[in-house]
This record gives sequence, C-alpha cells and structure tokens, in this order.
Amino acid sequence: MGSLRAVAEFLGMEVTYPWLMGCSGAAFRVCWSDNWSLEMTYSAPEDVVANGARAIGLSTQGLLNLSPDETWVAITESLDSSIPALSCGLAGAPEFCVIYGYEDEPQRLYVTSYFQEEGEVPFKPWMGWNYEGYGQFPLVLLKKVEPQEGPPTEEGLRRALRFSRGEGPLVAKARQRGLHFGLEAYEAWVDALREVKGDLESPAFNMALNLTALLDARRTAGEYLQIVAAMREDLRKPLMRASEHYRHQVSALAEARRILYYMPDLPEEAASKAAARLASGPLRTDYSRCIRSARQEERLSLEWIEKALEG
Repeated sequence: MGSLRAVAEFLGMEVTYPWLMGCSGAAFRVCWSDNWSLEMTYSAPEDVVANGARAIGLSTQGLLNLSPDETWVAITESLDSSIPALSCGLAGAPEFCVIYGYEDEPQRLYVTSYFQEEGEVPFKPWMGWNYEGYGQFPLVLLKKVEPQEGPPTEEGLRRALRFSRGEGPLVAKARQRGLHFGLEAYEAWVDALREVKGDLESPAFNMALNLTALLDARRTAGEYLQIVAAMREDLRKPLMRASEHYRHQVSALAEARRILYYMPDLPEEAASKAAARLASGPLRTDYSRCIRSARQEERLSLEWIEKALEG
C-alpha cells in the first residue's frame, strides 16, 4: 500500500495511507502460518493491490513468469507512458518497490522502496520465482481509469468483515499451505506457543513478524473507520466504537511486541531470541494473554461494524 500510495501521489492523486489501507482491506487482514513463512505478513482473503488501486481510479495488471524480454517491454512501456510500475524483490528485501526509471544499455532500473530510498539496480528477470508466495505479483502495471468516488462505504465495511472473519476467494487455497485467517488466526497463534524452538522453521520468528505487520494494519484500521465516521453521520456512533476497540487491540499487540522486542537481526538470530524469551513461563503466559486480548477486541470491533451495516 505504501508503494501504491507513492505512485498515486506521483500521478497527482490525493490519498492518505489509512484510507488506502482501509479501502483495500489491508488494514483488516490477519494471518497465521503453521510453518515459518514471510507470506503470513501480507496474505489476505482478496487481492488488496487491485482493491486499493480501484478505490483511487487505477486498474491493475499482475504479470508473472514472463520471458525476460516480455518483462522488460512491459516495464518500459509503462514508464514511457509516465506511470511507474510496482514490483517485488528488485531492491532491498523481497517486498514491493516502485520502478520509476530505466536505462537501455546496459539494462538497468531505478527503484525506490521501504528498505532502499533510491537505487539503480541491474535488470535481473525473475522467471519462475515464487519464493514464499511473493511470486503472486512480481510485477504490477497500473493504468488510469475513469475517475470514481471510491468504493461505497458499505462495501468497504463489508470487506472489513470478510477480512476479519477470514472469508474470501483466496482463503481455501492458502489454507492448504497451512495459513489461517481472521479470528481463527489468533487461536492458531496461541496454539503455536505450545512448541517454540530457536530455529528459523519454528513459530518464534513468525510471532515477531506478525506483530510488526498487525500493529501497522490495526492502527490504520482504526484511523480509516474514523475517516468514514466523519463522512457519514448515520454511521458515526458504531464506527467510532469499532475504532476504539481497534485502538485497544493496538495496545495489546504493542505489549506483546515489547515482550519479543529485539534490535534488527538476521532472521536466524531473531528467531532464536524470540524463542528464548518465550521459553520463560511467565513471559509466555503474558504473551498469550496479549494475543487473546487482541482477538477479543477484534471480535468486539466486528460487532460494531455489523451494527453500522444494519443501520
């Protein structure tokens, strides 16, 4: 969503990060993986990139496993039309980045991402790359469409309910890979505390990853609902109550994050540190209490969103 917002601002569109997170549904996602998986931090029941783009008047085209020549042509044609492209894994960590320029000889791309503010990188095609699910959208082309008001408020709220309940077209296939969505994810998260080891394949590193992703998501969920409440007098009371529960959830998740806090480390070191801390009975109990509290606040927020939709 950060990369999408950056492109939107370049194209002259006024959009806030919480609004984009809320409209896309990304603010309401929650996932747990039975095995170590970076995919857990961004998986969602629907395509949040397409949802977010559609909300601000853009269409998306996701491309995967093209030939090197086809990939280069797709990127350069988008840039030649003055629209940056989104990709994954071309700079810094394997996450989305913005491609905003190129050179033909030798083939190089100019990119910016969370981990790399600006960089000139050699063009390295990623044919067949699908590491931990990141291959879903290694390249996303954007195109302007007819201006629109954005998704109807009710549809945005229904999407919040679907995401938090773990309902959506991408859920069944993801569950086959050991992923849990919605309220079910919190229970799977707590169950994973029964066996925490210090290696990378254990749930320990997943716990630290999930906290980082969820803190951002739930903070923006509450802000998004406040924005909608300010726009719709008839929905103000229930949405403000829902927003309050998201605020409480952020507090619970932040407390859990403090239990697993560590300075930036290599994944193996982070997993070992998290496992060592959770080996302590009292800390493990406190951590479990925080996650269960977050689930309860999630459930209460959903009840208020449902009341808003019921009128």
